This record gives sequence, C-alpha cells and structure tokens, in this order.
Amino acid sequence: ETVQRVQSYVPDFSYHLIDLSSISDDEIIGEVWQRVFALVLKHIYDPTLGEQLYDILKLIVELADKSTGMDMLITVLRYVARAGKGASKDDIRQAVMKLFPKEGATLMKTAAQEWLEEGEAIGIEKGEAIGIEKGIEKGKLQTQRKMILQVLQHRFVPTADTTDIYEQLAKKLEIVTDESALQKLTNLSLEVFNLSDFVRHFEELLPPSQ
Repeated sequence: ETVQRVQSYVPDFSYHLIDLSSISDDEIIGEVWQRVFALVLKHIYDPTLGEQLYDILKLIVELADKSTGMDMLITVLRYVARAGKGASKDDIRQAVMKLFPKEGATLMKTAAQEWLEEGEAIGIEKGEAIGIEKGIEKGKLQTQRKMILQVLQHRFVPTADTTDIYEQLAKKLEIVTDESALQKLTNLSLEVFNLSDFVRHFEELLPPSQ
C-alpha cells in the first residue's frame, strides 16, 4: 500500500524518438546550440555536408565569443571531422576562416592539435594502417561522449545537486564503446525534458553488469 502511494508521485516519462532525417532544416527550430547539434546530427552522413557546413556554423557566430562558445564549437568541428564523410578538413577550414576571420587561425590550430593528439596523425607517421583506423575511431567516440555531456550541461546547467550526477555520467560514458549506442544517447540528450529522465534512459541502455 505504501509503495502504491509513493508510486503516484514518481515521474514516468515515455521515450519519444525523433527521426531528424525525416524533418526539413526549416522545421528544426529552437535555441541556437540545440539547433546546431540537431542539424549536425541530421546531416553527419550526408555526402553534401561540406556544402552545408557554412550555413550550419553561421548560426553560432554571435555565440562563439561567450565563455563556452569556442569549446562547444571545437567539439562540433571535431565531430564533423571524425564522422562526417561528406565534409573534408578543407571544407571545415574554409567555413571557419570565412565565418571567424579573427579567431579562425587559432581555432583551426587548436582543433588540428586535438586531432593530432587523438592519434590520427600518429598512425600515418608510423605507417601503421591499423593504428590510423583505431586512432580515428577512438577519437570519434571520445568526441561523441564530450558532445553528449556538453549538450546536457548546456540544457541543464550543472548545480551543486547535479555535479555528482555529471561526474558519474562521464565515467559511464567511457564504458560505452558502441557507436550506435552513443548516437542514441546524443539524440536523447537533445530530446529529454530533464537530466533525471536522461539518466533513467541511459541506465536502461547499459548492460546490467555496468
């Protein structure tokens, strides 16, 4: 009887999956960063991503000078460079230099250094094809994890009560090595109404032993 009384006060949200590929760009509306992430996710495997990159990044020009703006922009660029086969590094460089004439050189230098540190160039230098593939894959997954956390922290600003939750999420995300699972979590981070809802669905995705 006590359990039934308490149960009526426990939120029970249904999972709402949004297929971004079926929605036109004009229909993807909302807060700027949320729209940028949604558009990047929608077009990440589009062979014409390089042509659309300028218009997507143009949305965040006015936000890039804010405290977390550059960090979030670099995360977007790293994700596009890793997973977006339709956008070359030259496409990224041209879009960035055109939109950010002052900060562009520094921004690209920072991004290039991070790509290097993640192992993309290490395999090339040693001539190890396997090393190249593993380095790129590892970097892509790490970028995806970082994007998930940044989207959540942007939508649900960390407080003293949620600091531990974010730390636990960061640790648990490191366990997830399946790209499709991380893609689901990225979509989920854009769709949930609150942080606890994300945590609940995240727990459902993890194997019982984790």
